Amino acid sequence: MPINDQKGAVIPLALMVALLISLLGTALWTYGTTDLKEVVADDNIKQAYYIARSGADAVADYILKNPDNLTEQALKDYINSLKNISSEKTYMGNGFFTVKVNRDVSTGVIQVESIGTVDTTSQTVTLTLEEKTTAPVTVTVSSGTSPFDKATFSKGSIYLSGGAVIQGDVGSDSTVVKSISLDGGAKIIGTLVTPGGNQNVVSYPSWGYPLTYFVSGGVTDLGTTRTYTLPSYPTFPVLPAPTDDIPVVNNGSLTLPQSKTKNTPYISNYTISQDGQYSSITIDNDSTLTVDVGNTIRKIRTSSLIIPYGHINLIGTGKLELYVDNVFVFGGGSINNGGDPSKLTLFYGGTNSLTLAGDTSLYGSLYANTANITLTAGNSIKGNIITGGSSVQLSGGTMTYTQALFAPNATVNFTQGAVFKGAIVCTKLTADGGTTIIYDNSFSYFPIDTSYIVSGGGTDSITSTSSPMTYYRKLLWK
Repeated sequence: MPINDQKGAVIPLALMVALLISLLGTALWTYGTTDLKEVVADDNIKQAYYIARSGADAVADYILKNPDNLTEQALKDYINSLKNISSEKTYMGNGFFTVKVNRDVSTGVIQVESIGTVDTTSQTVTLTLEEKTTAPVTVTVSSGTSPFDKATFSKGSIYLSGGAVIQGDVGSDSTVVKSISLDGGAKIIGTLVTPGGNQNVVSYPSWGYPLTYFVSGGVTDLGTTRTYTLPSYPTFPVLPAPTDDIPVVNNGSLTLPQSKTKNTPYISNYTISQDGQYSSITIDNDSTLTVDVGNTIRKIRTSSLIIPYGHINLIGTGKLELYVDNVFVFGGGSINNGGDPSKLTLFYGGTNSLTLAGDTSLYGSLYANTANITLTAGNSIKGNIITGGSSVQLSGGTMTYTQALFAPNATVNFTQGAVFKGAIVCTKLTADGGTTIIYDNSFSYFPIDTSYIVSGGGTDSITSTSSPMTYYRKLLWK
């Protein structure tokens, strides 16, 4: 056949190539569209989830903070009225959320269920709140006889909100109008003592209830203005330097664990039984330094005490005075864990702020010269806290050990449902988020002489009994 007779075969071939390209393009478009849809769907899931969380958080914050200043019963009735009822749609960003609240009357557990929706995608989250009721407490105190005769004594203002409660008498030197504020269901179950017994210093919600609904014992006269004074900070003792023949000491620094060398084995636990002054003490990797206090007062001094994760234990019937000149880092572990808090006093002379988290435990008193103190998860220190600093922050957790917090120059701030048992002296107090302060001055040991740290303040004896109080706190997300 002549070659020119095959020209017609090119046309079907071209059509087949065009068809293949068209099919390939369609496939690529389909894959691309599917991938885009998956990206959009994934983005919608994330948006719907965070919208759902926002809805649950908004309802939980209303219950915790009670911005409309509802009474306890009115707030409970309102929560109960929402049972099994879905809210109207609340639009946020590209979607909306609806919320349902269920309260178990028998347990007080509140489930806040929120559904976030973006386009046709929905995500559901549940936030659990715990409803707690404090037990009645009867307190009898004699003012003017002890620096710790009040649940709280503030030189200046007191701000309670979000259901915060003080069970016990409260005192203040303030004469400023509305400098003592009770909002959001906050109460004082006891007597408020101020100069002249002036009720104008108190600000409370206009619910139609009398002042005694918010301050059960009313407002009485403090008498003379009360003055709290920190004693002079103790001079740190000069102690003998350790010798380098101690296997965990090198050039005056004690370090645990001690790595294995040609002449020494690996050492993670060591006991010292003499007074000493160290350049530094470092304890890490779950190592333990045991201090044998014998039957006397053992004294240890160090320029820096660094415990990323380690332990200091006490043995013997005596006590330990631990002096830290400049640096105290306590990341994790324990000091005198489970021991008698009266057997340990830690003096911190540095200026850097101290932060103790929930994975630390100190059974003893902490006396800081000028440092600010932050405690998280509540029960970091089981003993008295003394500081000349300007700030003490306590968030969350329950302090079941009775203690004194003596910070006459500081603003003390409680948040996240902290529960404190003992007595507080400060220059200003703020408390919110369901904080509870319970008066108890039964602590048997205080590391400084209290006979001259307070003057003035009257001599009245007061007995008051608290009513049960309800507060709320967040538990978990699901």
